[in-house]
Amino acid sequence: MKKRTSLGLVALFTAVTLLLTMNLQFEHLEMEVQQHQPFVSTERPWRSALQGLPRGIVESTSDLELKPLWKSTSFESRVETSENYSALLAMAVGILQKENVDSTVRKFLIENCSIILFHYDGNVDGWRDLQWNNKAVHIVARNQTKWWFAKRFLHPDVVSVYDYIFLWDEDLGVENFHPGRYLHIMSSEGLEISQPALDPDLSSDIHHRITVRNRMTKVHRRIYDQRGSLRCSDESKGPPCTGWVEGMAPVFSRAAWQCAWHLIQNDLVHGWGLDMKLGYCAQGDRTEKVGVIDTEFIVHMGIPSLGGSSINKIRRQSTAELKIFKARWNKAVNEDREWFELSTVKPVIGGETRASHFETLEIYRIFQSRSLHKSRREAAMTSEEDPIVQASKTRRERLSALRAAKEYHSMPDDAATEGEAKDPADDHVVGKEMDAEEDPIEQAASARRERIKALKMAKELLDMPDEAVAKHDSKTEDSEDEMPSMKFRNYLPHDKQLQEGKVAPATLPKFEDPVAAAPLPPEKIEDPFLNIAPKKPNWDLRRDVQKKLDKLERRTQKALYKLMQEQEKEKETMDVENSVAED
Repeated sequence: MKKRTSLGLVALFTAVTLLLTMNLQFEHLEMEVQQHQPFVSTERPWRSALQGLPRGIVESTSDLELKPLWKSTSFESRVETSENYSALLAMAVGILQKENVDSTVRKFLIENCSIILFHYDGNVDGWRDLQWNNKAVHIVARNQTKWWFAKRFLHPDVVSVYDYIFLWDEDLGVENFHPGRYLHIMSSEGLEISQPALDPDLSSDIHHRITVRNRMTKVHRRIYDQRGSLRCSDESKGPPCTGWVEGMAPVFSRAAWQCAWHLIQNDLVHGWGLDMKLGYCAQGDRTEKVGVIDTEFIVHMGIPSLGGSSINKIRRQSTAELKIFKARWNKAVNEDREWFELSTVKPVIGGETRASHFETLEIYRIFQSRSLHKSRREAAMTSEEDPIVQASKTRRERLSALRAAKEYHSMPDDAATEGEAKDPADDHVVGKEMDAEEDPIEQAASARRERIKALKMAKELLDMPDEAVAKHDSKTEDSEDEMPSMKFRNYLPHDKQLQEGKVAPATLPKFEDPVAAAPLPPEKIEDPFLNIAPKKPNWDLRRDVQKKLDKLERRTQKALYKLMQEQEKEKETMDVENSVAED
């Protein structure tokens, strides 16, 4: 009996151990599958999308590496770098920039990076004399931009094996640039989106001051400038003061590129406006995750070759696309209230979101006016209160209004950040986008006028006597109490109170057709005895024979066609015989 009990316990223990082992193995297998599927949605079970395949055969990643048709001693296998960074260089190129692209690609091939070239001029044969030509992937599409190519050929699932993606222009000088050191700095600094700095002495085309190389630092993430309308300080939270890179030479991490790819609009190929919103893809605080690397700098030559002589047409199209992109962004922000609340309550991109300077100023005016009127009404209703106390309260309210106006007078223009529905940082774009925007002098003047207007309003409240203030309050209260009468003719509101303003639809006068009203002219009755001319004598014969004539005509055409074919065959046979005879 004891032996049976001990055997049963051993069997039970073995079964439990086997069950736990199988469960642990299943969990490990599930974790491995998830690791090899970085961009597969977790909302659906694994089996729902790939139910027709066994787990072991699933290959969830891809790359842009060229594979040999056969193994040979001349085949060069990839050598892992010391830092184990895998990177991809993608460029839209033309044959006119061949020499410059050659020097850039050579730099990246030294670090064992993958190369993909987008040929917008259709000339691929012109690159065959370069040694590295067979190591690069070539894609041809005429007159397309790098954003068009990236949207169609750099899907996150395809480039998921690369740690970093370089999406560069073709007119960049890389004499002082080293890709390996650059990636080491980007990784050590925790940057998700970056770009190399521009050499101010050699670059002929610099649009924004934040891209200029700082010789005293290794990496800079913001600039300080108080000139003109561009006022950048520690309080600045958005581009182009901080958290921003230009679209000519951006470098993305894997996670940042997954977000940026979805930000690229499929029909807006020039990409204007994207650089102002890339900070939302920084996977955290844009003021820390986005930066410009100074020690590895490049030269922007500014040699446009896409489009040739149609550069003015391209500029107009880019400007139009910029307006469309801004409108789409504002619409998306207004419609996605969940995103707006998340970015406002729990901001993931540096700093708290605030309203724009002018919007905040307007809200402050309304709030201050209403609070002032309310306090005065309460003071008037309290007859037992000392008039001296009432006067002191009014005085304090005026002083607070004056103090607030002075604070707004000293506030920089770029107080708004990325939580706004209309990003005011877009108005600070200089360089290529400034052609389509408002003049910075006009922006500064309008901001100055707004602040002066607020200051004058506060001073008027301060200098206004109590009697005038009372009259002003009464007029304001009357104007606030008067509700506008709303009338609806073609729309029925759901609110019962507003339904009273429903107006009957307009009735159009009865349309009277002047043509129909006019009497019809009398029909002329033809006398049959006046038109007794006989028909042609053969009209019935032509009617009966016409079908047969048509059939005969078709047969004639077919016969002529066959005769022509036979003549051609005879001619070819004679030519062959003559050629044989001559030989």
